[in-house]
Amino acid sequence: FFSFQNIYKKKYKGTYLKSINCSKFFKIVKNPPTWINDQIQNDFSSFNEVTSESLNKTYEKIKNNESVFINNFFRYRVIDNKLYRLYAKNEKISNSKLDFEKAILTLAKLAKIPDIDFIYCDLDGLPQLDGGKISQNVEESFYLIDDKKLQAPIFCHAKRKENKYLVLIPDHNSYTGNYFSLCKKIIKENQKCKWQEKLEVAFFRGGSNDKEYDLENYKKKPRFVISKLSQEHSHIIDAGITKSWFFKMEDILKKENVIKDYASESFHLNYKYLPVIDGHMCTYPGYQWRLLSNSLALKQDSDEIQWFYSALKPYEHYVPVKNDMSDLVNQINWAKKNDEMCRRISENATDFVLNNLLIEDVYLYLYKVLQAYSKKSLVEKSFLVENIKNNSDWVLIEQRQKRK
Repeated sequence: FFSFQNIYKKKYKGTYLKSINCSKFFKIVKNPPTWINDQIQNDFSSFNEVTSESLNKTYEKIKNNESVFINNFFRYRVIDNKLYRLYAKNEKISNSKLDFEKAILTLAKLAKIPDIDFIYCDLDGLPQLDGGKISQNVEESFYLIDDKKLQAPIFCHAKRKENKYLVLIPDHNSYTGNYFSLCKKIIKENQKCKWQEKLEVAFFRGGSNDKEYDLENYKKKPRFVISKLSQEHSHIIDAGITKSWFFKMEDILKKENVIKDYASESFHLNYKYLPVIDGHMCTYPGYQWRLLSNSLALKQDSDEIQWFYSALKPYEHYVPVKNDMSDLVNQINWAKKNDEMCRRISENATDFVLNNLLIEDVYLYLYKVLQAYSKKSLVEKSFLVENIKNNSDWVLIEQRQKRK
């Protein structure tokens, strides 16, 4: 018994493998949805090849910035299904693994990962806010080198549509056991909350983190706007700002009477219409579970995208709403008049998640990205092996405690 228990612990330690249906993963790897290949091909269309020189120059450009955001960019190598991370001189080695690192280790239990050298960004997405404003320093000039032919791809969770040198991968929440549990919970709750029993109200709760609030801009922020609309149209909108980890301007928001209590995902399912509003970047996993909810997603127009956005179509999987919420009331009234159509849209969205966005699909997409990347890479495995032997800055993830 103890021998079996030790083997069991070793198999799953440091991974999310327990949350994955391995049989399902192996099945979908053989026949992935066509939109996945299309999206990945589009993301890599700006790159002809990836070399050690391009990786070095791109990584150096990032690390030479003065912004605090440089600490959210990492360089990794996979060799023989083992993950290595590059640590700068005198950089502290932490024992804890990033969700992304655990995701790679999980994938290594499922499949043979190509031998590769790559750059990863652990921020919510790019660009990021710098002092409350989107600064050029954290947009393209943050990571773009002068010679675009030597630009290396950067893996990230979300980006603006026009950003050509970023490659989308699933967000860090979606790799985890928490995401598996969340989807399982929503699927179960869907059995209790039938469409015809849901309230014809748009329900929203979220933090004041749709870009950074200040005295000059807060009245134009979409999450603030929808909360004020809730006061004017309380019969069809119930929206409010909650005290989240990025909560600011509490006194002013209190005076505006827009602060409301937190509501669980399960509570949201009592309502037919669920607005999807960007936060720092795209809202995740908020968009995924709202699509899964058998309610109607009212998706805010945005130039920010994630890995699965291209597969979703307006009035097929969601109903669009202008970025500034100016047509929200009209869209809700339209939905009420077209109830049967909206019910079908909500079903389409739920089916899409069930067939494309569950945790096995998340790992499928990550795997396909790494495969596509390896085809662009000219870095030989023999070079990676020899370089790691001669460079002690590269640390095997599973031996960090020893190295520390």
